[in-house]
Amino acid sequence: MKECINEQILSSVNNIQEFAGSELTDKNNFDFFDTIADFEEKLVSNNVLEGRNKKDYKNLIDSLEKSKIAADLIVKLYEQDSFLAFISGTAVTTTSIYDYCPLSIVEKNQSRRVAKKKDIFDKIQMKGFADYIPEIREYSEMIDYESDVERLQLTFLIYNYLNTHYWNRREREEPVFWNE
Repeated sequence: MKECINEQILSSVNNIQEFAGSELTDKNNFDFFDTIADFEEKLVSNNVLEGRNKKDYKNLIDSLEKSKIAADLIVKLYEQDSFLAFISGTAVTTTSIYDYCPLSIVEKNQSRRVAKKKDIFDKIQMKGFADYIPEIREYSEMIDYESDVERLQLTFLIYNYLNTHYWNRREREEPVFWNE
């Protein structure tokens, strides 16, 4: 699945680069999961995520629902990685990770676990990527935390939640900080 995701996202980036005439990434060394691993490391180094196991991710997901991570941290992380912000803004990235590539695996292997994860993503899409903490929690229960690919797919769902939640609040001109 990792190769499928990298190919799909890189293809999209290349198309945008050709249109915009800019160089966003090295085509020979692109790995989406390295980009997400950097974000995960920032979560850990900023004490937002204590570690990389199931318990730590459950605590992070709970904190998203209860205390809401401060918006200034999201802005800081967002500004530190403009490439991650860029690729998260394209529908190709999300559909490659949670829809197109998993669907190809389901069709080839009839993987029930991958099909269930895809169903959860479909629920998130139906909600318009708004307020999907219950789905993130359900998705997190299906993750093999020893697998970087699976764990980082969850991390990207969390990134998108933070990103979408923050910018939706900014558009409504609510306070920059969420209530603790």
